[in-house]
Amino acid sequence: MKNFLFQSRRGKIGAQPGAMVLVGERKQPQVKVEITTYAADSCDYRSNIATLPEFDLPSPPYITWINVIGLHDAAIVEELGQRFHIHPLTQEDILNTDQRPKAEVFDDYIFMVLK
Repeated sequence: MKNFLFQSRRGKIGAQPGAMVLVGERKQPQVKVEITTYAADSCDYRSNIATLPEFDLPSPPYITWINVIGLHDAAIVEELGQRFHIHPLTQEDILNTDQRPKAEVFDDYIFMVLK
């Protein structure tokens, strides 16, 4: 009998906090990024982005939603983290697909895990 609780975390054992390692199954053949920027009077949606564009966060009142589909390329998550100043421990949580649903509010962003 396999112990599935610990099986998916094998690549993470012994790694330092904030290590960029995918925990869970690889479900997508290719990583895709969707970026939606919106305000009360406008909306810009970009989908199936294979490489991250030079994308600057617009100033308020605009809100940006970044959806990463397929997390097996940790470099993309790391690049997003650097570009948008996402804390390394949040980046680690992004790569943990076994994470329970949660929401964390930071000064500059809100991090949500949804199933």
